[in-house]
Amino acid sequence: MEEPAGPGRDHPPLARGGRIGRRGQRPDQRSSDPQCREPAPGQCRDPHPDRARGVRHCRDQEGQCRADRDHRGQPEDRRRGQGAARIGRGRAEGDGGGAEEDPGRGEVARQRDGGQRGNQRLRGAGPGPRRVPWPLAAAAAALLAGCAPSTERLYGIYTEELTAAGLLRLDRDPADAPFTDADLIANFQRVAFAVEAFDDQEAGERRLRRWEGPIRYRVLSRDPADREAVDGMMRRLAGLTGLDIAPAARDPNLIVFFIDGPLRAALARHLDRLDGEGARSFARALRVSDLVSPCHAGLAGDIDDGIIRSGYVIIKDEARGRLRQACIEEELAQAMGLTNDDPDVRPSIFNDDQEFALLTTHDEMLLRMLYHPLLRPGMSRAEAAPLLPAVLADIRKGGR
Repeated sequence: MEEPAGPGRDHPPLARGGRIGRRGQRPDQRSSDPQCREPAPGQCRDPHPDRARGVRHCRDQEGQCRADRDHRGQPEDRRRGQGAARIGRGRAEGDGGGAEEDPGRGEVARQRDGGQRGNQRLRGAGPGPRRVPWPLAAAAAALLAGCAPSTERLYGIYTEELTAAGLLRLDRDPADAPFTDADLIANFQRVAFAVEAFDDQEAGERRLRRWEGPIRYRVLSRDPADREAVDGMMRRLAGLTGLDIAPAARDPNLIVFFIDGPLRAALARHLDRLDGEGARSFARALRVSDLVSPCHAGLAGDIDDGIIRSGYVIIKDEARGRLRQACIEEELAQAMGLTNDDPDVRPSIFNDDQEFALLTTHDEMLLRMLYHPLLRPGMSRAEAAPLLPAVLADIRKGGR
């Protein structure tokens, strides 16, 4: 699998993910951004005095703002994404316009130049951590006030808020979140037989979905570290699912994009000129607001037979560090077929609370259950539920 080493090398602009700026500062540090400097005392008011770390702004001084250091209350929500979108990051959405449409329309027409184209997070066993507010709400207030911090800065603030609150944890087998076989069976049904609302997709029950054939994936990024991170995660998923998963330079059926704002906009405009619901759906995914989600994914396949045949993952290049790794692990895991996030699933990345940044041992068990031979794609919850105790018992004994 080849990666573009930089602008203009073998991949056209639409196939390149760029990088901008630097990671955002903590919200309790004064901004040094030229477009967002601290106004003089007495000129600003807090539009949300009851919110933790709200952003102060001045109506009369466009572009001037600073992070509020006076309000330290705990926010109500700690989701990576607001509203319907998250993988909480984004989510595995819908069927990508149906099995006949490949995401990105034939690898976005091979990007015209030979480039290749390419779905968001707890409570449950054991007490969950305190909920904290979603920090990008403060950034939205800044945007409305005329202060426009970069997307990378917003995501940096968000990551700092989460980690300061003890979220985006890096432990895969947390001692403070034990789970039982009954928890695994209940949680499997929560994430495997439902789908979240996203874009024009409604939340609801879903038949079991999974890949049945080989997965050939391609990573589109200018940073070799992204390719290494995805390769490592895909090797792990291959071991958990038993699937034949390998990188591919041509004809991939799973594309992983690391792409910045200008390139997302350019690619969406290109897709607008193509026919087919697949292209339109992918264009909508590229236009998901930065304040909604830093990453998400889409899957295509037959709704009735439950077989996933292709998919894409979009990770906004402005997401850095721990947030970027969380996007990689969750979106790729959800692309295996566990398409729902549920607040009662813990310890897990399959919810929108952002407690854990990495795939946990609990999540590994869910993936093993999904690909156990006793289960079949297309099964309903009622059909699969009686088999789940035997599935789990076999996995515990060393079976798949």
